[in-house]
Amino acid sequence: MGKKRNKPHHAQQHSNNGNLSVNQVKMKKKKKNKLKRKELLLSQQGASQGLQKDLFQDSDLEVDSEADSDDVSQDGSSSSLSTKDLQTTLRTLKLLGEDSQLFHSAKVREIRGALYALPMLKDKPKTAVGLISQYLRDHMWEKAGEALAEMNDKSISPPLGALQRWVRDCDAVDGGSIGDEIAPLRVLDIILRVSCPQLISPFQPPNTVLREDKGTVRLFRPFSAFPYVGFEEDKIDTSPESVKFWTSKFEIFHSVPAEQRTPPNYHPMCLWKFKGGDSGENHVRNCKVTEQGFALDEVDPARPIQRYDVPGVPGAFLIQNVLSPEDCSRVLSLSESLSYMPDVPLTGLKSVLAENFCWLISSHLHDTIFERIKTLLPPGAVGFNRRWRLYRYRPGNVYRPHIDGAWPGSGVTEEGQYLFDAFGDRYSQLTMLFYFNDLKELEQGGCTTFFLPCEGRKGTLNAFPVSPRRGSILFFPHGDVEGSLLHEGSAVFAGSKYVCRTEVLCLTKKK
Repeated sequence: MGKKRNKPHHAQQHSNNGNLSVNQVKMKKKKKNKLKRKELLLSQQGASQGLQKDLFQDSDLEVDSEADSDDVSQDGSSSSLSTKDLQTTLRTLKLLGEDSQLFHSAKVREIRGALYALPMLKDKPKTAVGLISQYLRDHMWEKAGEALAEMNDKSISPPLGALQRWVRDCDAVDGGSIGDEIAPLRVLDIILRVSCPQLISPFQPPNTVLREDKGTVRLFRPFSAFPYVGFEEDKIDTSPESVKFWTSKFEIFHSVPAEQRTPPNYHPMCLWKFKGGDSGENHVRNCKVTEQGFALDEVDPARPIQRYDVPGVPGAFLIQNVLSPEDCSRVLSLSESLSYMPDVPLTGLKSVLAENFCWLISSHLHDTIFERIKTLLPPGAVGFNRRWRLYRYRPGNVYRPHIDGAWPGSGVTEEGQYLFDAFGDRYSQLTMLFYFNDLKELEQGGCTTFFLPCEGRKGTLNAFPVSPRRGSILFFPHGDVEGSLLHEGSAVFAGSKYVCRTEVLCLTKKK
């Protein structure tokens, strides 16, 4: 046998150093893992802090996209999630659990989808109405359509309030007039057919003219009580004298902080009212008030007050010449002097809503208008809500398809305190929409457009626009009464559209 050769001294030394180096690496890695577990446990104690700032930044949630290969879970097993990933996820889930509105917002839609995909979180709502609402909020159009079709096949009638809730959950269009997205429009069509089969519209309603067939929407020629020729320019006095006059006659007597509005907003809601003073007639051009408040001109016999039913839209009608052109100009001068406020909900999305403000009109102004129109209203009307919401639509503003909610009659006590429900025995059943200026709808847009399911063409809506006409008032059913109408404030392309919404009150308590 040959003699065993010993390794050279330098080779043996290198091997020993190598063994020591491996041990050192293991010890360092063990310490690092222990430190990471400690950091993770500590992070869970205060993980919810700072997430709101993360969510409402212009960029998406910041996460560590490159997970460290040495990351471990709390039990020491290997994991592809970094500590930063886990911290961000925990903060996100805690905040979403505390804020239902944020959870259902478009900003976190992908997070909702990922959560619903988890097997342990697939518990469905207990009712068909709740399940459909969940699908609509998450824009799961196909599943919502299937659930609605199943309800229709089983002849299940949804509760009266479901239509309004589903339309709100659907929120058909994101940033434009209806017709931009096909899937939600088809779901809206199914919703209307299931909830309001009596509103299915004939393929060609009497006294209507089809203007364009887009497949999912059949757009008819706008209805107008009189042709759009010879329009006068809007006479709005914004001179310093006019602004000083109106602001001296009106005051903010009630407000709701931005964060307390429903939904929460970036801006507060301010409610104005007449605060009294001397008569202002002829003091300033186009300003007219009396001791009882804002004053109207007498009705001009050459401009009779008349009612017109809107063709193709059951329950909708327009009353013409309720206000004179001069009355409308004074309202516009007043509104511009008191100033409109932006309407920007805390959704993280760009707002397309019109600027607005609220005006609690005087009893005298209410009585004057109601006396002019009461014989043209449906039986049971006892007045209208004195709380007016005035809107100024500019290019880009649109009020997407919705169904108006019902309101009580607001008022004020002798001590000057605002009362949201001043009567307790009446609630609204009709929307009352004042038009304060004319728009050439084909050039400027701004129609109020109603949508009804088309007979014989499932998945298609008939769209019936109504042209804004100065001094006229549009009425239509709303709330949880049968026949409530889906409609939108269509986009304005040029100029400004000035309207005011209030409600016709009937002697019936809200259920």
